[in-house]
Amino acid sequence: MDSSMEQRVRERAYAIWVEEGCPDGQDGDHWLRAESEIAALLRTAPPTIEVDTEETAVAVAEDAPAPVRKTRARKAPAQTARAEAGAAAAKPPAKPRARRKAEPAT
Repeated sequence: MDSSMEQRVRERAYAIWVEEGCPDGQDGDHWLRAESEIAALLRTAPPTIEVDTEETAVAVAEDAPAPVRKTRARKAPAQTARAEAGAAAAKPPAKPRARRKAEPAT
């Protein structure tokens, strides 16, 4: 097992140990469970591409599809009307502003 894989298993085993309330004497069980979980993730994960040089990185980047931009969801017209009606009902009527009296010219 390479050191990065061992580190991942160690971190997952620790997380399992904490999730179970830090019980004593179950470190072997936690380790085996962590190994099986990570192995399952690696079987289902898409393969990764390792890039050695900048030229390869540019070629891989050019071949990759453009990321999909998500648009903001718009509220349905009924929700918008209810929100506006609720906002209008929640605000008290505005008080009229007092006018300043003109100062006498001297």
